[in-house]
Amino acid sequence: MRTLLVVPARNEARTLGAWAPLARSTTAGSVRVLVVDDHSTDGTRAVAEAAGLECIPSRFAPGKAGAVRTGLEEGASWGADVVGIADADVVLDEGAVEAAAARLADPSVGMVTGRQVFDRPDAYDRFTAWVRRIESMTGDVMSVHGQLLLWRADAGAVPTAGLAADDLDVRMQVRRRGLAVVQEQDAVFHEIKPTDPLTRRDQALRRARAFWPALVRHWPGRGLPMRARFQLAAYLVGPPLAPLAAAGWWILLAVLHPVVAATLLAVVLALPAGRQWLRIAALILASGFGGLLGRGTGDAWEPAR
Repeated sequence: MRTLLVVPARNEARTLGAWAPLARSTTAGSVRVLVVDDHSTDGTRAVAEAAGLECIPSRFAPGKAGAVRTGLEEGASWGADVVGIADADVVLDEGAVEAAAARLADPSVGMVTGRQVFDRPDAYDRFTAWVRRIESMTGDVMSVHGQLLLWRADAGAVPTAGLAADDLDVRMQVRRRGLAVVQEQDAVFHEIKPTDPLTRRDQALRRARAFWPALVRHWPGRGLPMRARFQLAAYLVGPPLAPLAAAGWWILLAVLHPVVAATLLAVVLALPAGRQWLRIAALILASGFGGLLGRGTGDAWEPAR
């Protein structure tokens, strides 16, 4: 199958040099890597071409959706069977794209997401990885990885301008066609988390704020199988309500058994994992309800590093 991997890049001159090995390994194969320069001002195109990557300018206004659309139009003229996206700041394992594309030989599969490997995984990373593996068994992975994501070209999925969660947006479009969305364990990409705590929090908050507007756009899930509709509803209301339910339970415990509640809180604060889950709860509350009201982030942004 002819596979086009679109790499939207806005001011990514610092990261694209790492793509040189992939550019060399795919030159004569069935995988074509195409960098789309999203109105960069830092010499992104020159760096991409120096690394041996094909690079074209975006034909649309600044924003990731426009850059991806440019790449998909190029893929249509090239006759790609499989199209996909990858972030400029990730490192793909050798054969990752081919492994993901191979899953699309199954006509029931419409989209394949890669497997994320962090340099410093935490409890939340391990939990969400476990959830994706379980969902993949049913063909209904929800939180797909836009860092490496492939789908059938004939599915016609195109990111919506203005939505930051372009990966989730195209995922919903593919799923609405009745096609399965799975994860390929051999399609590995590596992502380095920001070392600065504030930068890391800003990145997590941006991603969280992007999540809910994409889900709201596809609510109530017309065209989805009934099971997928229930899944959509659970993702919409579950994360924001879970911290509130936990807080309500703790307040009730504090009223009935203040010593027990104080002891439990002290234990949670003393444990690194406990403090992490409290931060995650605060992040969900800070982003979730604003996202449900449509107050997300747009698709024209630059990653902080």
